[in-house]
Amino acid sequence: MIMSSKVQLKIENQFATITLNRPEKLNALDPEMLSTLEQMAGQLDQNRGVRVLIITGAGDRAFCVGADINAWAALSPIQMWSDWIRTGHRVFDRLAHLRQPVICALNGYTFGGGLELALTADIRLAADHIEFAMPEVKLGTVPGWAGTGRLPDLIGSARAKRMIFTGDRISADMAERWGLVNEIAPRNELMPRAEALAAARA
Repeated sequence: MIMSSKVQLKIENQFATITLNRPEKLNALDPEMLSTLEQMAGQLDQNRGVRVLIITGAGDRAFCVGADINAWAALSPIQMWSDWIRTGHRVFDRLAHLRQPVICALNGYTFGGGLELALTADIRLAADHIEFAMPEVKLGTVPGWAGTGRLPDLIGSARAKRMIFTGDRISADMAERWGLVNEIAPRNELMPRAEALAAARA
């Protein structure tokens, strides 16, 4: 079993749950977390007893607000491309192509790389109070982990451009109307609903 304090994996009743466990940093992703996610994806892909994967975040503020700025701010442009961006693409592609269906239970802010992570899932459930954004433009960059491809595929080019070009937040209700999420639920019902869907598949 892969162990990490920042990303936790639980396997029970034929489904697995990955929890991003860095609530004090709003579950922002750093290199260690990306590496752990990749290892966990490899383990799950080989585990024939696991029928469904749920991905969620710890705490009640954020699912994931994207990449940890402190982790990449000091990188050179070459390092950004050769390591950070390519690693994120590889890890997210691994999750997107898992043998098991993937459900994301979005319990809080889902921004930037966190939204790109959610886009790798087959089903997205959102707590009714949360917001979504692709805020990279406000840092002078663009989504770097395939968001520019997966987002328009899901919600259409015009809506994706609006999110990417402005960086504006959208509500859970709007995300559901646009097809970005499959369902919204009260916060206290989110994980039970995700687990019910997982149990139905398992």
